[in-house]
Amino acid sequence: MFRQSDLPGDVSPLQEKIAQALIANRLLQPGKPWDMPSLLTLPKPQLVGKRTITIALCIDMAMDRPEDVELSIQALRKLPQPIVIAEALPPDDRVKTWAGNLQYISTNNPGRNAARNAAIDASTTEAIAFIQPGAIPTVKWADSIAVAFGEDPKLQALTGLVIPEAIDRESQAVLDRSYSPGRGLQSKTYGLVGKPTWMDLGTMQVGSGLNMAFRRGLFDRLGRFDPALDLPGLTWGGGEWDLFARLLLAGEKILYAPQVTMATRFLIEEGEIRSQLNRNMTAFYSYLEAGRHRFPQAPWSKLTNWKSAWLGLALIRSWGVPRRWIASEIKGARVGRKQYRQALARMNALPPNPGLQAPDRPLKPMAVREVDLDRGLSPITDISDYETLRLYVRQGSRPIGCVTIAHRGQSVGPSQLAEAIAHQLHKCLLAIPYGHNHGQAWSQAQIALENHWRPQMEAIPASSNYSPLDQRIPVSIIITTCDRPDDLRRCLTNLIAQKRSIGRNHRRRQSPGLGLDQNRGLGVCRRTLRARGPRGWVLRSQRCLCGKHRGYRRYRR
Repeated sequence: MFRQSDLPGDVSPLQEKIAQALIANRLLQPGKPWDMPSLLTLPKPQLVGKRTITIALCIDMAMDRPEDVELSIQALRKLPQPIVIAEALPPDDRVKTWAGNLQYISTNNPGRNAARNAAIDASTTEAIAFIQPGAIPTVKWADSIAVAFGEDPKLQALTGLVIPEAIDRESQAVLDRSYSPGRGLQSKTYGLVGKPTWMDLGTMQVGSGLNMAFRRGLFDRLGRFDPALDLPGLTWGGGEWDLFARLLLAGEKILYAPQVTMATRFLIEEGEIRSQLNRNMTAFYSYLEAGRHRFPQAPWSKLTNWKSAWLGLALIRSWGVPRRWIASEIKGARVGRKQYRQALARMNALPPNPGLQAPDRPLKPMAVREVDLDRGLSPITDISDYETLRLYVRQGSRPIGCVTIAHRGQSVGPSQLAEAIAHQLHKCLLAIPYGHNHGQAWSQAQIALENHWRPQMEAIPASSNYSPLDQRIPVSIIITTCDRPDDLRRCLTNLIAQKRSIGRNHRRRQSPGLGLDQNRGLGVCRRTLRARGPRGWVLRSQRCLCGKHRGYRRYRR
């Protein structure tokens, strides 16, 4: 066996992350070489075993901005999968016009969940992916969802990474830091065996309604989205959290896969941000009240107390978040429970289902399995009675190492296996072509990484006739340095020693005054400024703008 610790210590985190991603891609393609130059040019594996999906954009114009709706529709046109544009209680024909040749459906019931349920009725594929206005899917987004469902037959729900389209304001940076809908760059599996804890019920950690997908069959078993949630003017959201909770309580598997990436447009205006944060907290407390309504035996009160305590502490500590934002959240939290009760009076909500509960069975500590990399990776499904998986990895008859995967009784698909093996054994695998010499392998890998991303400089011709730059065009010299004082000192010494004319009048027209170039030169000079003038001009001494150095100014006699 080989240990990761028996390796050079000068490994940068970025190089290690790149190596892990390349190794994970190679693990899904048996028979390919292991050296770093080959890994850098290895394409993605062919999409086999993927399932058909329908993409549903669910709209409620009482909650969504028109520009976000139009942006998402234009992005969806680039995808080949079936697309459904579902609108709840349409006020006009704008969305239908923007949809064009895409399938458009509408419902007379209000709320985003009503649009989601209408999209479920309209879909005929095995899985359905939901997005919201403002979301911008990448080209491979839908294929990644289809492959994830194809790899693991027990996977029932999938969420993915959500990143900002752009960060142009400080307020957007604060949103990304403290309220980001993304859930990190590591895959995570969610599932329950037995009674849930209050932390399990905090399903906002599972994913975002901007980027989620489900097998269509689970809606027949567990019910659809709660119409009393995601109601404009009342509950404002919470529908996806409620469905995630039902999945976990039923013992189903949810996967967070960061490769399923979606971009979204962050709000900019202060008023819009505070209003959205207020709605988000109203939605969360409405979700808690919906959970009490359907599953009274679950520990919802502990989750409520934790969230209330966190809001109070955030108002005191703030953690870089404006306190007026936190105050808006507290206002939303105060009315959340009341808003859901009012929504129940208007909508036919889902009935209580206290019997929906994952089987309460004790889990054994660890399952032990073996995998041969020469034969490829297959899903491991016979581990439902175990808490963790110890996987011994070998190539042919030679052992490579072992990895431990915490799965809580859920199956583990090929992509999850590849990610776990690459994360824990990537340096051991890179050493295979070098006789398992880890030092040599990583040295060659570092050289290959540097050569791959180093810009290729074109050779300058030996004899070149370049026209000189116009003297009126200012030129800035930017020097970048880090912990190299001697080199910086030599560079600055050579720059200061150069003699250049920093101010000159037009060659054909002599006019009085300094002109823009000389004003700039006087403003930035750090030594005595020498100036030459034609006959008939007088050079008078004048200090530069910094007040310490002397320059000259020209006046006509």
